Amino acid sequence: MLRWNGIIVPIGLAALAVGGGCYRSSKPAPLPPQTQTFATIDKLVNQVEAIPDAAKRDELMGTIERIRGQLTFGQVKMPPAARLLLAKDIQILPMTQVADWNNDGTPDGFEVQIEAFDHFGDPTKLVGKLYFELYAYRQAHADRRALQRTAYWEVNIETVDDCLRYWDRFERAYHFNLVWPTVPEAGRKYIFQVTYVAPWGEVLEAQRTLTRTR
Repeated sequence: MLRWNGIIVPIGLAALAVGGGCYRSSKPAPLPPQTQTFATIDKLVNQVEAIPDAAKRDELMGTIERIRGQLTFGQVKMPPAARLLLAKDIQILPMTQVADWNNDGTPDGFEVQIEAFDHFGDPTKLVGKLYFELYAYRQAHADRRALQRTAYWEVNIETVDDCLRYWDRFERAYHFNLVWPTVPEAGRKYIFQVTYVAPWGEVLEAQRTLTRTR
């Protein structure tokens, strides 16, 4: 499909219209480069879904979705001044901790607080995708994250309801309850990483060292 004069039309009809009614070639018109890229990504998704290792599969799927988001929204145009009000940095707040939501004495997951700052250094809201990753902590390495990821979560903030669901008006930050699929070991240090992918393609990251103490 192609967009012509604001209308989405099949590729063949688009070629006919552009050619002034003289469509002589029997060969299908080539797909636009971006359409070809998305077709390739879809094929890659099918291959990744067949990977038996769940952790590796989730890691690759997360990477693919980041690429898809950047390709989808990377061409969004906006006045340069408007970017001053958009997120320039994100931070994992110190209140992020292990939580026991049903008070049964067994931790259920993480209470995570994320703060975003605009170009003036003021708190602002986010629109896009948030990827949360948990890694075991490695000593004596430049990259403290272990090679194997321990847990992975994905949250979409695409609507007003999404934003209000996670936004804490008092703290002026986002609050997420992340249930862990595999309970981290008590007493061990972990690297908790957040990656934010904006609809216009910008990517922001933040890390924090956490220790499960109970």
